[in-house]
Amino acid sequence: MRSKVAKLLVGAGTFVAIMAAAWLGGLLPHDDGELPDDHERPGTCMLWFLGSSSIHRWTSLEKDLTPWDARNRGIDGAMLNDIASRFSKISPDEGRPAAIILYSGENDIAGGRDIRAIARDLARLSVTRDRVLKGVPLFILSMKPSPGRLQYLPRLQEYNLLLRHLVPKIKNAAYVDITGPLLADGMPRSHYREDAIHLSPSGYAILARVVRQTLDARMAPSVVQRCGKGRSAG
Repeated sequence: MRSKVAKLLVGAGTFVAIMAAAWLGGLLPHDDGELPDDHERPGTCMLWFLGSSSIHRWTSLEKDLTPWDARNRGIDGAMLNDIASRFSKISPDEGRPAAIILYSGENDIAGGRDIRAIARDLARLSVTRDRVLKGVPLFILSMKPSPGRLQYLPRLQEYNLLLRHLVPKIKNAAYVDITGPLLADGMPRSHYREDAIHLSPSGYAILARVVRQTLDARMAPSVVQRCGKGRSAG
């Protein structure tokens, strides 16, 4: 597995080169839409959750992350290039989140996209973050092991391993493992809906716990105290 990742890194010309291409505008937008946002006003304790249907269908997100001001900006069925393109169109009036949490790549892999192409999309998104939201932490969630997509599990694991190598090269970013908590004896646990792809309430409870632990450990203590503990839920 590690030799495959090494080949991917070499084939990609290193992630630094990918980031440089994004800075020079070599990675063009793909999607013409905008990120969804059902809130009228920005806040000082916002968490932007970006991603595909695993984020979009997290209907209890705001409640699960209270007192943080969690905003669901997920897109049902999206691939990472869709999210990166829409993210590139964010405007100043959307405010400045305290952190960005990203889950995307599972649909890309299931759709047969090359892992190096997914890495390029991640580079483009991180460059946009550096341009317009400099200093905002980016937490990148690992790919979950869906029972209905076990045929893709080796490639998902390969991508997760690649992320472990690439994410440290991104400023103010961290890799967050949600795969392990959703596995038992190497197989997906019973935290999925009937479609065997999307998480059930118990699965989202696990995600909420992992995200909270990450915020507590990696965000500035003053921000955690103000937004995650001291802020009124009302």
